[in-house]
Amino acid sequence: MSDLSIDTPTERTLFTDMTLEQKEGFLEDIRERRLATLRVYESVQEAKKQARNEKLVAKIGRIEKKIASKLEKADELITAVEELFKEVRGIQIEVETQ
Repeated sequence: MSDLSIDTPTERTLFTDMTLEQKEGFLEDIRERRLATLRVYESVQEAKKQARNEKLVAKIGRIEKKIASKLEKADELITAVEELFKEVRGIQIEVETQ
């Protein structure tokens, strides 16, 4: 609306009184303001999405550590059970040879 020299807060120019060039400029200003608002909104939404994704990735990392710990304990238990089976088999062989 830069071409509107008589458009002031107290004396508004009517849209019907504007030239075609002034109308186009006025509409272009409205479009630019709307796009600026939309860009801010989209950047905020993207930042929120990014923050949520970072939290989820951190949560996945914590769960993966728990899984690794449980698997390590499971391996230790399996090894202990295998040792017990070996001990039982050794006793069974001893019983069979007597």
